[in-house]
Amino acid sequence: MKFYNIGLTNNLNIIGHHPQTERLEGYHVDLVNNVMADYFPDHLPKYGLKLNFNSKSTDVIDRGILTFGFVISEKLKTILSKFKLPPYRFYSIDVVGSNTSYYWFHYISNIEKYINFEKSEIEVFETLPPFNVEETLSLSIDEILKLKRDLIMKRGRSLRYKVVQLNNNFPDYDLFEINGAQNFTIISEKLKKEFESNDIKGFEIVEFVKLKITI
Repeated sequence: MKFYNIGLTNNLNIIGHHPQTERLEGYHVDLVNNVMADYFPDHLPKYGLKLNFNSKSTDVIDRGILTFGFVISEKLKTILSKFKLPPYRFYSIDVVGSNTSYYWFHYISNIEKYINFEKSEIEVFETLPPFNVEETLSLSIDEILKLKRDLIMKRGRSLRYKVVQLNNNFPDYDLFEINGAQNFTIISEKLKKEFESNDIKGFEIVEFVKLKITI
C-alpha cells in the first residue's frame, strides 16, 4: 500500500502568480478568534480571499492567513466527499477575482492513537551540512513534543521521522495528517489516482515512504 504527501505547489505554470491570493479585509478577526484546528465551531465561519493579478483558479489555492485545512474548489469538494475522511466540514468562502466556487475544508485528524510509537523511529539530526544523524529514538508523542521544544533552544539540531508505524486498527482514511516530529498531509494511492484522473490542479504530490502499517 502506497501513501503520498501533499502540499500546495509554487509552480507558476500552474498557479500563475506567487502569492496566489491575499486576504480580503473584514474577514480575519472572526476566523482567527473563533475557529480552532481541533474543534468545529458552533457558528458558520466567514472568510474571504482575493485572487491576485495573473493568478489562476486552481482546485486548491493559497489559503492566506489560515493555518490549517485547505481552500478547495467545488470540483475537489465533490471528489473528497466520496472518500473516507476523518471528521470534516466544508465552509463556503468568498474568493474575489474567480468564477470558481471555493470552500474551506476543515478536517480534524487526530491519529496519534493509531500510531505505534514503540515501533516508529525519530531521528535527531544536524540542520547544517553534512546533516549528520546524531541518534535514532523511539518516543511517545509527549516525549517527541517535549524534545522538539527543547531543540528550539539548541541551534543546528532538529527532529524528523525515519519510520511512522501505524497499527492495524487504523481506519484507512484516504486523507489525514501526521504531526509531532514533522507535519505531513497524507493521501492514499486511491485518492491520488482520483486527483490525476480528474486533472486536479494546485497540489504537489510526493510518495511518502516512511509510513508503514502493521499487518
